[in-house]
Amino acid sequence: MTAGRAALDREVDTWRAAGREVTLWWRDDDAVEPSPALSRLLDARPGCPLGLAVIPASAKASLVGVLPDEVDVLVHGFAHANHAVSGDRKSEYPAGRVAPDELREGRERLEALFGERVLPVFVPPWNRMAEDAAAALPSAGYRVLSGYRGRPEGPLPRLDTHVDLVDWRGGRRFAGADAVLGALAAALAARRDTRITAPTGVLSHHLVHDEAAWRFLERLLAWGEDAPGVRWVRPRDAIPDPAAA
Repeated sequence: MTAGRAALDREVDTWRAAGREVTLWWRDDDAVEPSPALSRLLDARPGCPLGLAVIPASAKASLVGVLPDEVDVLVHGFAHANHAVSGDRKSEYPAGRVAPDELREGRERLEALFGERVLPVFVPPWNRMAEDAAAALPSAGYRVLSGYRGRPEGPLPRLDTHVDLVDWRGGRRFAGADAVLGALAAALAARRDTRITAPTGVLSHHLVHDEAAWRFLERLLAWGEDAPGVRWVRPRDAIPDPAAA
C-alpha cells in the first residue's frame, strides 16, 4: 500500500468514526465535441455523476446526443481564449476585462443546446478570473463559481475541485497515484474541521490523459462507489439552495 492510499484510508476511517460521510464530486474540463477520449471518459465508470465543463463558443450540437443522463453541463468560460497581458499567467478574464454580456451569452449558448442539463455554474479557464470580472457573474445568471482550491476569488458560493490528475508543470503527465491520493486525503482533512458542506472535488482533463491517468481514474471512481462511507455527489445536488441562504 502506498503512503497516499494509507493516508486516504486513515482519513476516511476518521470521518466514519465521527459518523460522517465522505462526499466527493467529479469535474472534467474542456469538452467541445464527441471524441475517443470523451467516450473513454464516459465509459470510465458508467453511472458515476459527472460535471462536464463545456466551452460555449466551440461546443458542437453533436455533443448533446452522447452525454448520459447523469452528466451535468457546466459553463467553461466562453472561448477558452487567453486575454492576459503578455508575460502574465493565462486567463480569459484578467483584471480589466469585465464582460457580463459575454458571460451571459456563453450560458445561453449552452442552454440552447443542452436545456436544463446546464447548471448555473461558471468554471473559469485555467481556474483564473480577476475579481472585477468575477463580480459580474451574478448579473450574468450564475449562482456558483467552480475553481481549484479556492481560486479564483469571487462573490458566489463555491463548488471547487481540490485534486488534479494532471501534473501540468511536469510535462502534462499523470501526477502519480501517491501524489493524487495524498492530496485527496489532505483536502478531506482540511475540510473535516470546517463547516464546509460542499463535496471535495476531483479534476480530470480527458483530452490530455495518458494511459496511467486513465487507469487511475477508473480505479478512483470505482473506489468512490464501493468504499463504505464514501459517495460521489451529482453536481446539481451540490449547488446551494438560494432559498436556504
